[in-house]
Amino acid sequence: MKSDHNLPIDAVPASSDNFRMSTVEHTLGHTFSPEVRAELDEAIRRAMSGERDPEVMRKACERMDRMREELRRKYGEMNIAVDLIRAGREDPRSLE
Repeated sequence: MKSDHNLPIDAVPASSDNFRMSTVEHTLGHTFSPEVRAELDEAIRRAMSGERDPEVMRKACERMDRMREELRRKYGEMNIAVDLIRAGREDPRSLE
């Protein structure tokens, strides 16, 4: 990996030099099924175009609500945000 810390702020490295961002497959250690990938690609397209489909949004909210409730039933209430934020800031209190 070459360092680009000496480049001017408006310099854009070649796309092959994008070492800062891993692909989703590399990050997650697996690939998505074709169906999930198609759904993800469509969601990205809609978000980038500013298109808002109320029915799609309603279904997504319902799915997120179901997933949240399933996690709550399985693991109970998870209040971890403050601990994660403190750890991210290296707050000494996070080490207590």
